[in-house]
Parts: sequence; C-alpha cells; structure tokens
Amino acid sequence: MKSLILTMFFTINLSASSIVQAEQWKAKAALWKLQERYQIGDSIPVIILIQSFSKAWNIEASLLAAQVTIESNWNVCALSKSGAQGIFQILPSTAREFLEKESYYDPIDNAFVSTGYFKKALTANSNNLMKALAFYHGGPNRLIHGEKTADYVAKVLKRYNEYNKNGWLLKVPISIRRQNCSHLIKAKNKVVTDD
Repeated sequence: MKSLILTMFFTINLSASSIVQAEQWKAKAALWKLQERYQIGDSIPVIILIQSFSKAWNIEASLLAAQVTIESNWNVCALSKSGAQGIFQILPSTAREFLEKESYYDPIDNAFVSTGYFKKALTANSNNLMKALAFYHGGPNRLIHGEKTADYVAKVLKRYNEYNKNGWLLKVPISIRRQNCSHLIKAKNKVVTDD
C-alpha cells in the first residue's frame, strides 16, 4: 500500500511538473515568435500579444488584459515608484527569474515574464484568483499584503468581470508600439504610475 501511494504521489508530481514545463516551452516559443516578427518601433496588435501568452500559460486573455489596464493603462514605458516596469508593471528582480535583461519595458518581454510570474502565482495558490493576484501585486509573503494590495485585487477583478461581460477587445488599444524605454532606467525620477 505504501509503495502504491508513493507511486501515485510521484506520478502526480511528475505530471504536474511536465505540464508546467510544457507551458514554459509554449511561452518561450511564443516569445521567440513575437520577437522575430515585431522589431523595435513596430506596432504589435494587442490581441496577438495577449492571446499568445494566454494560450501558452493557460490564463484567460480577459484577465491578462484587465491586469494591464489596471497596472499601466497600456503605457509601454510605465515606471512605478518602486521600479516596476512596462505594461504589466513587473519588478526587474522578479522578472529575472524568467528572462535575464537590462530592462523589461519591451511589451513582448514584459508580457512573457509577467504572465510567467502570474502563472507561478496561480500555481502557488491552487488557482485561487484572488490569492494569485495578491501574490502578483504584493509578493509571495501574505503577511505583508495590505490595503494597497487588496485595492489592486478588487480593481483587477472588477475590470476582469467587465471584460468577461462586455468583451475586452473594444476596451483596449488596437496595438502598442515596441519602443526603447531604456532612457527611463537612468531617469527613475520620471514616475508615471502610482505603484
């Protein structure tokens, strides 16, 4: 009986691990495909950007669109007081787990690392959306999640429900431009988001 339980445990863990690895490869393939197709200066259709990583990580596109709307309102060069960058407002220290870069303003790189981190948040919280959003916004330590994180979760969920009810494609920009925002790394005094 003990060996049967151990066999089942390892089979389940290997299966979960295989699924995560498959998602990681799908996300990397989406990243490379988008980087190859759209150069710096090109406009990227938002639907292609969001749906590429939505499919790869198995996260609803309307949820990702809601996050970007709340995080940066689709501002590619958004920089928060805490140093979070780009459309998904990811901290470079967090993003490096998925992709080593000098900056994460590029919307393709930003979407790749941010959706990967959000998938990690979902997995760590048994797909509980509220807890995963709190993890994404405030980090994995639930003890430090305060009012600001609770407000963020409420805003994203409200927008997500709106997008699910009324559709999200007509509520977001048609495209965003791949632009070089690296000048903001040196000029961190230019804050364009609250946090």
